[in-house]
Amino acid sequence: AVATHTGVYTQKGQLLLLILYPPKLLFKYDEQLVVVFTLLIGYALFVMSATMKIQYTLYAADQKLPLTAMWASGVFTCSSVLPTMLHVVLSVGSVMAAQRLKTGTSCVFCASPKRIALGGKVRVACFDKTGTLTESSLHFFGVHCVRSG
Repeated sequence: AVATHTGVYTQKGQLLLLILYPPKLLFKYDEQLVVVFTLLIGYALFVMSATMKIQYTLYAADQKLPLTAMWASGVFTCSSVLPTMLHVVLSVGSVMAAQRLKTGTSCVFCASPKRIALGGKVRVACFDKTGTLTESSLHFFGVHCVRSG
C-alpha cells in the first residue's frame, strides 16, 4: 500500500484541526461595531465643535478666556460621548460566561468564548458519543424530546 496523505492532511486530521483550532467567527455586531464607532466619533466631533463655538460666543470673547479652556471643555465633551471601555466590556462578558460554564455545576470547557453567544440560537443538538475521529460521518439513531418547564 502507498500512503497518499499523513497527519493533518487526512480527513481525520482536518476534523481534529477544526476541533482544536476553530475557524474565526464574525458576528453581525462585530461588523457593525466599526460603523457605530464611526458615527459616534462624527457625533462627538460635531458636539465638540458646537460646544467650543457656543462657549466662545457666550463667554470667552467677553471675559477674554484662553482658548485652552474651550479646548479642554470640548475634549471632555468628546470623551463623554465615546464609550472608552466598550471593547473591554464586550470581551469581559464572553470571558466571564466561559468562566461561569467552567466553574459551575456543568463543568463545561469552552475553547472559543465568542461562540457562547451562539448557544442561545441552538434549536436542535445532535450528539455522537463515539466514532467522531474514527468515522467520517454522523449516524442518526433517534430523538429524545425534552419538555421545558
